[in-house]
Order: sequence, then C-alpha cells, then structure tokens
Amino acid sequence: MNFFALSSAVNGITAISLGSLVLYKKPKLLRSRTFFLFWFSVFIWSFCYFFWQTTSNPLSALRWAKGLMFGAILLPVFLFHYTLSLLNRTDQKGLLFGSYALCIGLALADFSDLIVARVRPKSGFPFWPDPGPLFHLHLAIFIGLVFYSLYLLMHDLAEAEGDRAQQLKYSILGTVVGFAGGMTNYFLCYDIPIKPYGNILVSVYTGLIAYTILKYRLMDINVVIRKTVVYALVTGIVAAIMVFVAILSARLTEGFLGRQTLFALALVACFITAVIHPLQLKVQAFVDRYFFRSWSDREVVREVAAGFSHELKSPLAGLSLQVQTTLAKLDDIEKGGGSLRQALPEIKADLQYLLNKTMDAARRIDAVRGVAEPTGGQIGPVDISSVLDSGLATLGSRLDHADVSVRKDLPHNLPAVNSNEKQLEIVFINLMKNALESMEIIEGGRPHTLSLMCYEQNGSVMISVKDTGAGISRKDMDRLFDPYFTTKGRRGTGMGLYLSQQIIKAHGGSIVVKSEEGKGTEFIVRLPIYSAEAAA
Repeated sequence: MNFFALSSAVNGITAISLGSLVLYKKPKLLRSRTFFLFWFSVFIWSFCYFFWQTTSNPLSALRWAKGLMFGAILLPVFLFHYTLSLLNRTDQKGLLFGSYALCIGLALADFSDLIVARVRPKSGFPFWPDPGPLFHLHLAIFIGLVFYSLYLLMHDLAEAEGDRAQQLKYSILGTVVGFAGGMTNYFLCYDIPIKPYGNILVSVYTGLIAYTILKYRLMDINVVIRKTVVYALVTGIVAAIMVFVAILSARLTEGFLGRQTLFALALVACFITAVIHPLQLKVQAFVDRYFFRSWSDREVVREVAAGFSHELKSPLAGLSLQVQTTLAKLDDIEKGGGSLRQALPEIKADLQYLLNKTMDAARRIDAVRGVAEPTGGQIGPVDISSVLDSGLATLGSRLDHADVSVRKDLPHNLPAVNSNEKQLEIVFINLMKNALESMEIIEGGRPHTLSLMCYEQNGSVMISVKDTGAGISRKDMDRLFDPYFTTKGRRGTGMGLYLSQQIIKAHGGSIVVKSEEGKGTEFIVRLPIYSAEAAA
C-alpha cells in the first residue's frame, strides 16, 4: 500500500468519525447537520481515493476517480453551508441556493465524461484523471466557495472574543491547511509534475477541528462525551503500545527461552501492567487538566451565577421599588406633608412586604441550590393549583398593567404531584412571565389571553401554560432549552427555560413546547402524581 492510499484511509476514518460524533450529539441543529455533511463529503473523497490508489484495473480506476470527484464537488458547498450555520448568517440564501444548484448539476455530470474524461499514467502513478470540459468549472467553484467561506470567518473573527475567537481562529487555520493540502491533487490533472504529498494535511485539518471541539467547544459537545472520546483514544493508543511491547518481547525472548514461553509472557504482562497503567492514568490526568478543567470550572461558575441572577431578579426588583416608595413616604412626613401616626399602618405594611420578599428570595436560593444538589430539595406532595395561583399573585402587578385576561381550568379534584413547591414556582413564574413578555411584543390593541389548564393523564398531571403572543420562530425552537440562549438581547440571561427544564427533569417529569409564529405558544409540563409508596 502506498503513502497516498494510507493517508487517504486516515483522512476518511477521522473525517467520518468526527462528523458522526457531532451529529449524534446535536442531530436537530442545522450547524451539526451541515458539519456532518461536510465531513461526509471528505469521507467519500478519501474512501474513493483509497480504492483508486490500490486498484490495478483501468476501468475500476476510472470509476473510483469519478467517485472521488463526486466527493470533491460536494465538499465546497457543504463547507459554505456549514460556515453560514456556524456564523448564524441568513443573508446568503440566494448564493447558497445557486451554489447547491451548480454543484448538483456538476455531480450529475460526473456520471459522464464531462468532469473526468479518462485516467492514464502520470508521474509514476498508474492512473491519474484527465480533466473533462466541466472540470475547470468545478475547480473555479471549489476555489471560490472556499475563499468566500474563509472571508466570512475572518470577518466575524475581527469582532469575536474569548472562546468564540479561538473557535473561528482554528476553523480558519484548519480550512487553510486542508485546502492547501487538498489542492495538491489538482496539479497532476493539468500535467504539472507535483505529487500530492499535501494529502496528509487533510488529516491535520481534521485534527485542528477536533482540537477546537475539545478545547473551545466549537460544536457545543457535552464535556462527558468529549472526555469519553479522548479517553477511548488514549486507551486505544496505550493498548497498541502494549501489543507492540508484548510482540517485541516475545520475539526477543524466543531465541533463548523458546516459542512456548508462557512464563516469559506472564512476566511481560506484569511489566506492562506496572508501567503502562500508571502512564495511562497520568495521560488522562493531563487531558483533564489541559482540555477540561478550566472549561468545566468556568462553566459551573457561569451557570450558577446566571441561575442565581435569573431567579433573584424578580424579588430584588420588588424590594427596590418598595424601599423607594417607603422612603418617599418618610421624606414627605419629614417635610411636614403628613403625620407619622397616619402613615404608620402603611409603613408597617410596606415593611411586612419587604420581609415577605426577603424570605421569598431566600426560598429561591434554596430552590436553585436544590437543583444542583438533588438531596437538598425537599420532595413531597404539591398542589399544582396553589403553585399556579402563587405564581399569578407574584406577577399580579404586571398582569394589572398588561391588557391580558387569565383563563384558568384547574379541577378541584386534581391529584398532588411529587415535587418541590418552591422549585415548581420558579418554573411556572418563568413560563408565565415569558408568556406575558411575548404578548407585550404585539401591538395594535389585540386582546390577549393567558390560559392555564391542568388535567390527569396516564399517572401524571399535565399542566399547560398557553399564550396568544408572538410565537417562536422555527430556527429558535431547537435551541429553546439551551443554556445562555435568549432572544431578548441584553435583557435576558438565557437561563430561565434551561433552569426550568432541569427542575422538571429532576422531578421525573418533562416539558415540551408547541408554537406558531404570530399566533402564540404553549408549554406543556408533565409531572408524576404523588404516591406515599413511591415517596417511601
């Protein structure tokens, strides 16, 4: 097997593995799908390249050459589409559609002799393609789309910071390296005597992208999955070293101990266990420290901070407003505008309100902490109707100012759910607040309704929170429960729905969303019914 066949085999295996991992983790995201398609086209190109380099049949070589050109034709348009999805660009739909149309046309032409006319010996290779009439168009599209993708990446890099800047930087570097390596295959097509040693750079490209995924969360791969992949790789390398050492040791001892040397092999196994196993643990510790520790520490800090920030904003806002009102009353009395005796009941009520809000903030802290520490939150029977009424009371002032009517369908005989009351309040206050914000967006005097409905189904209580607001766009639906994803700009933390989902999951339930743009959104929460046997 020659060097070029070997390098293409490595390219193909690494490309399809990387693309499949990302698709497996986030199959619904457009970014993941286009990422997979790009690396799948690299796999097709590499797979056909391998068989093309290892066949001795001219007809078979021509078929494999057409196959690798098929992958090369699809590769730039998939790269362009992935770049647009990575950068969240939606302003290039016309160019993207035109690129797909051209590449699909070239792919169909590849079945004829219009792309690859024939194969013949060149520069020591038994078979190499001669370009057909449309080969030059393919090359122009290839170069144009790759360069334009690089331009878009560099344009966003100029304004990026932190991990995002590193993601874009390594994506650009990898694309340049891979493109430079892949282009060396085209020289011989035009009888320029430069052998495609740059093929190995395609594997470097894959390695750079894998590094960016591991180190800088390019594709938002979960840290547990990333650790599993890296540990599997480390274990595979260590296992290969062990096999190599065992074979080498057996051959070295064969001369003076004979072939049947079970004793010698046992000694070798003990030696390998004593030396290699600690080495593997040290390598894993290095991987944890270099790839994962800083990221996970930073992630935990961000998540805890955002969660507390999100849940304390509401009671603290109430505290601030009430303090200002009370101070204004005292200031008015001090200036002679009223009697302290007359204002005393109001001030006492204000202080009681402040005390209630302070206690509410403390309970929210305990509730958020209970999500991080499952044993810390008390689980028991909870009346979902009282939770919803409490949430409506919390949002009372906002409901009074909004042109929103509340419609409730809460049966009196509804069974209790197995949950933590304060954590459920966090969930439903967040869902109702989001519903109000969605309905406030729409102007024009249209009356709005917030509907709350509960019913029993298959051993669970179903709770529906439905609004008549702006709805959610299709492109945002898949990311709705992702941490830090928000459509509210700087007003939002992107933690509300994420935290709500984590709370519901911790209580053995689920939450789904149905929405239609311009017509409204419905969140349906499922919670298990409380039973004394299950609680025990």
